[in-house]
Amino acid sequence: MRIDVQDLLKAARYLPPDQQAELLQGIAQSLAQAVSPLAPASAEFWAHRSIEEIARQQGAHQFVDLESLAMPDWPPDESADDVIAFIHEQRRMNRHE
Repeated sequence: MRIDVQDLLKAARYLPPDQQAELLQGIAQSLAQAVSPLAPASAEFWAHRSIEEIARQQGAHQFVDLESLAMPDWPPDESADDVIAFIHEQRRMNRHE
């Protein structure tokens, strides 16, 4: 049995407005999933999650000791400004490659 689009539209006109809106939303979601493989991922991205839940999902750990983040091979005679200047220079060179 083949259903014609015009027959579907005709039948939809007999639905109450709230059911027409629900039908339209369902068709739009179905089309979005068919057209874009990112649609389900996008819905998950926008889902409400707490910071704790996101950290748990990503395996993030809380740092208590700030010293544990220090670079062990940081030259003692270089300032933070020297390191920042080096990073900026490397980025500038990478843009011109």
